[in-house]
Amino acid sequence: RGRRREEGEEASAYTSGMPDASPRPSTASPLAKPVAWLAAGTLAAGLTLQSVLQNPDTASVFLSRATWDRWLGATVDPQLQLASVSLVGCLFVVALMAGALAAANRRDPLPPCRAFGLAGLGAFAWLVLEIVASIVSGGATAADGWTVGLVVFSTGISSTVAAAFLAVWVAALLHGLLPNEWSPRTAAVAVGVAAAAYFVAYLALNVGLYGNMRVPHGDSAMYEEHLWNVLHGKGFRSYLDQGLFLGEHIQVVHLLLLPLYAIWSSPLLLEAAESLAIAACGPLVYRLARRHGASPQTAAWLGVTTLLYTPLTYLDISIDQKTFRPITFGVPLLLWTIDAIERRRWRETAAAVVLTLSCKEDYALVLAPLGAWIAAFPSLGLPDEANTSDRKTQTRRAGLIVAAASLAYLVLAVLVVIPAFRGGEQTHYAADYYPKLGGSTGEIVVTCLTQPWVPLGIILAAPGLIYLAHTLAPLGGSPLLSPSRLAVALPALGITILNKFTEQMPQPVHHFHAPVLPVLFWAMAAAQPFAAVVGKTSSRWRLPDRWTPRPVTLARFVAAMALATGLFDGYGPLSIRFYDPGQKLFAPNLYVPDDRAAAWDAVDALIPLDARVASTDHIRPRLTHRERNYDYGQVFRRAVADYEDRVPDDADWIVLDRRGPYSSIGSLDEIRELQREPERWEVVADGAFIVLRRRE
Repeated sequence: RGRRREEGEEASAYTSGMPDASPRPSTASPLAKPVAWLAAGTLAAGLTLQSVLQNPDTASVFLSRATWDRWLGATVDPQLQLASVSLVGCLFVVALMAGALAAANRRDPLPPCRAFGLAGLGAFAWLVLEIVASIVSGGATAADGWTVGLVVFSTGISSTVAAAFLAVWVAALLHGLLPNEWSPRTAAVAVGVAAAAYFVAYLALNVGLYGNMRVPHGDSAMYEEHLWNVLHGKGFRSYLDQGLFLGEHIQVVHLLLLPLYAIWSSPLLLEAAESLAIAACGPLVYRLARRHGASPQTAAWLGVTTLLYTPLTYLDISIDQKTFRPITFGVPLLLWTIDAIERRRWRETAAAVVLTLSCKEDYALVLAPLGAWIAAFPSLGLPDEANTSDRKTQTRRAGLIVAAASLAYLVLAVLVVIPAFRGGEQTHYAADYYPKLGGSTGEIVVTCLTQPWVPLGIILAAPGLIYLAHTLAPLGGSPLLSPSRLAVALPALGITILNKFTEQMPQPVHHFHAPVLPVLFWAMAAAQPFAAVVGKTSSRWRLPDRWTPRPVTLARFVAAMALATGLFDGYGPLSIRFYDPGQKLFAPNLYVPDDRAAAWDAVDALIPLDARVASTDHIRPRLTHRERNYDYGQVFRRAVADYEDRVPDDADWIVLDRRGPYSSIGSLDEIRELQREPERWEVVADGAFIVLRRRE
């Protein structure tokens, strides 16, 4: 069983989907050990679940407080509350046992049952750690050090721990139900179906959000306004702020949609293009994994993992329902760049690099270290016998060019181009996003160079570690198995963690992490443990045979981990929040048009196409085709109004949302224009939306 296999021997030589462990002669029952592991895991999981659900604070990781009160609270009778929790725990345990027994391989039931038991004991150990940390910290404050940090960290990864246990169970179930080998055709079809399902599902969600008027203008519909204004000769701008958009970011990739936009001038075109771009990531990862030696089924599972990866779906619909950003196009474009590099198609690589940088200047933070990696590893880590000396020299030269060009582009964009379009001012996000490091780009760089312990302390604090857990855990930690490739993402990942929004909510729920994702997918696809050819699997990753699962088993676990983390942390149709009535992300509230959205058509008919309109945020996506589309300035004071608490001087219409997000106006008495200049404005409509028109 333990003999060394020859180079090139396929993993199908294994006789089962789990470790190749032939039963040894024993007087004990062959089911004794599996049943013992199964019982231990089930008992530990049941105790952990019951403890978590008894407390509304710990249960809030999985359920809203309203749902907990309705089904588990029973505050009038504590005994009934305990009985409710116990009943849920028992049902959960029974389901786990049934699934684990069904998944156990009849030929060798020990490996899946052992994995199940270890996962349950691990979840219980996390619970004990959290309880001990809470007791030790007592009434300590944040200033009291590591004990508080330990409590914050253990609480912050609660959903990840639960997902890990569930993923082991799902992987064992898949192991027992699915064949161990797929043909290349079957695997390719599976990935294609998964990509198509993702596209259809998220396009439907985006259409629902837009129809229900839940899409914000800032950082979302403003990009559609760019296309409209360019198409009608107004320049590459949004009227959210004065000046061309190049004073904000070097983001021009969405201009490539202009030919299609001229035919269908709708924000939904941009939403469809973004969902399609994300769906393309699955087949791209499948292709990379196959090149690095993964079997068809293993590569297919890694492609499906990509589409289930929660931080990737956040780029489609983020925490605040921002549904479109051009930075998202960089994820498949950077994967294409890596694919072209591995095929050594240098002209194709140059085109891919240019397109990737057009998505946002942030991608230079990844492309520069990627070029350095190529120069350091000219063989590209591929089992290619054609890696001649001349070819390696050519590859090394290409890597140095990519690194130097990307670094030069980053410096030029941040220090020259963007300030030039801002009237000499530096980028706004330097001081806004990194206040702990300095008030300008220069101060931030000086702090990082002269006091590296400052950014390092932020990264290693509890929020930073939680962010790392929520980034790597949904991929089963697989990028860690390709450390040199993972290192390519470290500069961009570090800057993302230093962002103040990470500390406020330490999960990748916005868009800042987009440049990191292609590198994580690449590292996962190239990880040696997924190689189908056993002889080409690096010995340093090999465990004893009895503990070594097959590559396809690992890939199933990674996919199950992506599915399970999405269940607890995601916002889409595969998440609990999607169906929890107590959550803000409850599907009918977001995706089904209500009477507010139905009232818009009548309001829209009142406003002429040549109007210059100032409106609150979630109305402006419907007004991008007017002459001017100003922000009413209720939350932020804008440059178009000289940063004063008023609408621009040339605004002749005002539309206010009574019930929409980011709007707090409830009655006519609260409108500043009617308070200050009642003689200059007349009320045209007063319903779900308040409409004012400037008097002639």
